[in-house]
Amino acid sequence: MRAPGVWVIVGCLVALGLPATSPRAAAAPRQDAPAALLATVSIGPVTTLRGLAAYVEAVSPGASAGLSDRALRRALAQAVRVRSLDGIDPASWMYLLVVSTGGPPALGLLAKVGDEKAVMDGAAGSALIKRGWAVIGDKPAIDGVGAYALATLAAQPAPRAPGATLYLPHVLARYRAEIEDARKQLDTQFAQARPDPMMRAMAPTLDAMVEVLAEIDQVIVTLDASQDLVALDLAVAPRPRSRLAGFIGVQRPSDYALLGKLPAVAAPTSVIAGHLEAGPYRGALSELTAGMFGGSRQMKGALEAFFKATNGDIATTLLLSPGSAMSAEQLYGVSDTAAASRAITAWLDAFNAGLTFGPPEMTGTMRTLPDAPVHDGVTLRGYRTSHDLSKATPAQREAMERMVGARGADTRMAVFDGVGTIVTGPDSVAAAGRLIDAVRGKAPRFAAPPAIAQFLTESRARKDSMAMTLDIARIIASMAGGATRAGDGAPVMLSLGFADRRAHVRIAAPVASVRAVIPAARP
Repeated sequence: MRAPGVWVIVGCLVALGLPATSPRAAAAPRQDAPAALLATVSIGPVTTLRGLAAYVEAVSPGASAGLSDRALRRALAQAVRVRSLDGIDPASWMYLLVVSTGGPPALGLLAKVGDEKAVMDGAAGSALIKRGWAVIGDKPAIDGVGAYALATLAAQPAPRAPGATLYLPHVLARYRAEIEDARKQLDTQFAQARPDPMMRAMAPTLDAMVEVLAEIDQVIVTLDASQDLVALDLAVAPRPRSRLAGFIGVQRPSDYALLGKLPAVAAPTSVIAGHLEAGPYRGALSELTAGMFGGSRQMKGALEAFFKATNGDIATTLLLSPGSAMSAEQLYGVSDTAAASRAITAWLDAFNAGLTFGPPEMTGTMRTLPDAPVHDGVTLRGYRTSHDLSKATPAQREAMERMVGARGADTRMAVFDGVGTIVTGPDSVAAAGRLIDAVRGKAPRFAAPPAIAQFLTESRARKDSMAMTLDIARIIASMAGGATRAGDGAPVMLSLGFADRRAHVRIAAPVASVRAVIPAARP
């Protein structure tokens, strides 16, 4: 049985990466890797993990002990089933090799040799050595990818930061049978039950996700960390001439200008802004979204018309605090005001009779509101989302009522002055009025708090398309019903960019945010 310690280390390397201020992950070489190679994890000398160790220590004193050179080498030796890493050059980079077999993946380690005899002794002869490098570990790993690792990976320039490369076509080929079995099980479950429209949409959603995954060549993860910040850069390289490549090709950077037209919010729980176009996925997006709301021809037509009339710009602030229901204010760019307004009306008409969704213990219903109040000449149409919690447990009922309020939530929609708005909250009419006034310069507008403003500035400099912040501590506390402060002005930050013809998903977690999550998660 493999030692669990290594998975903590490897998990950190794979699950954490570049901060928002770092350059993009370096591209992996294009040499064809063997089909048996599922992934590689690059692990530098222990000095490269000092930033991560400092971060872990800042979160929880004493927790960084597992990131010492001795602990790391011991954990890696146990992972690849050798006695020790004696003879491996401690100042060089190593590559953990994840290799496909008929069963669980085999593991090998590519490392620079300092003492060949010590390496052979520590690996009990389970090693392949060539030109000063060795592949040690499970025999299937050595036989399957050893020659490639010595010829190609060992010849690469040393990485600038720890990370990993996932060869997604190899992973999908290896686990195709398991994926197909899971899909069949989902069909069986649906056949035995009576899923609501949103549950029925799960199957085509999963199918679409698998199709997108099949269009990915590599996923490259890079790690960087300091005492104050640790984050992730997930670079998705599309397969040439795929729909994903076409989708990436139509994206463009955002200046996040629409965010400055939203009404003032002192401490938002979440901020989302940017520009994103569906491109070759627009038809599938309309169909999947329509499926979530019943899949009627009327619904699909309304959504297709809506997406056609919008331009991809979006800005949203969300407020979620313990003791109060969620409120959200959103603006989106419109290229055809009249067409967008007609599409909204057609979409709301599909809810006149009500649409029920969700599990029996927490059934929700969306129903078009009969009124259409007017603010400053703008008509506010909308719908109400209510929940039947009579079959829910007391804990479920309490959590839902904290999130959406005891009476449910109203949503108001409108199109005006080249933008559209969607507002949800306890008093959606008043909130929509404030938003209209803010857009027209008649009410205070949103000014990003310092940490968010700096993040947006850095995101613009990278030519990102989307940016998002999350106050995780407040979200957890609101769901759990506990008291919390905002995350010390240091939210978790996410961004999406396409400037180098790859999709970069970045997640950065300031240490203050993680510290705030710990008390928020306590009962």
